[in-house]
Amino acid sequence: MYFVHFLLQNLPILIPFLQILGNQKRDPPQKRQLGRYPRIPFTSHQISILEERFQQNPYLSSEQATILSQKLQLADVKVKIWFQNRRARKRREEMGQIKKEKKKIDMSESVNNVMSHPQDFVASSHLVPYLYITPGCSVLDVNK
Repeated sequence: MYFVHFLLQNLPILIPFLQILGNQKRDPPQKRQLGRYPRIPFTSHQISILEERFQQNPYLSSEQATILSQKLQLADVKVKIWFQNRRARKRREEMGQIKKEKKKIDMSESVNNVMSHPQDFVASSHLVPYLYITPGCSVLDVNK
């Protein structure tokens, strides 16, 4: 309340300052700079050699990283980080593959359960309100 009263009393004095602030050109927001250096992508030649070495062994010793970085004309830190990222990617891919296989197994088990005990499936199904069975006929859709 006091602040509003202060503003109203001093409005004639504050208006020129507010106009100056409003007329100042604001700098456009600058892009966030990640790290010290800009991102420089690997060349296809570098990637092919890195992938080849990764297939041989996903882990490098410090000496191996230094030799490889000199061969590829990269900082050894970039080579080490590339290997870390590549190992993480491999783990993600393996986990995705495991999840797909598990889902496939779960689906086949569900189909087998339905095929071996269809009466249990229909009786416990969430579809029961939408379906009915007539004697001597198959399952019919009520909405038709």
